[in-house]
Amino acid sequence: IDGIFVSEYVGYNALSAVNIVFPLISFIYAIGIMFAAGGSALVSKYLGENNLKNAKEAFTLITLFSVTLVIIISAIFIAFLDHIIILLGADEETFNYAKTYIIPILILAPTAVLQANYQNFFVVASKPKLGLFFTILSGLANILLDYIFMKHLNMGIVGAAYATVIGYSITAIGGSLFFFLNKHLHFTKITWHSKWILNSMSNGSSEMVTNLSTALTTLLFNIVMMH
Repeated sequence: IDGIFVSEYVGYNALSAVNIVFPLISFIYAIGIMFAAGGSALVSKYLGENNLKNAKEAFTLITLFSVTLVIIISAIFIAFLDHIIILLGADEETFNYAKTYIIPILILAPTAVLQANYQNFFVVASKPKLGLFFTILSGLANILLDYIFMKHLNMGIVGAAYATVIGYSITAIGGSLFFFLNKHLHFTKITWHSKWILNSMSNGSSEMVTNLSTALTTLLFNIVMMH
């Protein structure tokens, strides 16, 4: 969605910049997918055993741990962002576009992770239609805001970034409200169990690798094309 509007209202250098920093977005989303897939399997297991206490505690710990991990990773990316963008293949014509686009997404990266998490946990909570609703709503919001921010407000590539993170935030905020208010599976006090974290990472590693392969392929493709 961003690519369509960026190419139309900003230009091809900006479109190249979006593709150049795409591996960073894929990397962050891969972490969310890993904990979402692995964590939902663990929580489903506890629910199947009628162990609601462990299910709620595992859900809470996995969600908060994944968000905290992504905050740390995003902070590292921001601290070394200039060097990272150059390593990703940016040149003088695309560097500023790439940096302008990726900074808001990195700052609000937890919303992307929460979106990935909640899509799986909606199913675990027996609300798959709610996940579909938020997916459609987030996508439509992204489209509409891309058009408004770039066509009418002339915000350029940063408008595309804001539209993206607002789209993520719709699911993140809506899902958080649901899991605070839901009577069955909801947030509770944090109880640390390293085995839950390791189990989630192990179970969700295949889904993470799939997303990382996309990021790596895009990175190599970009570098070759830039040369």
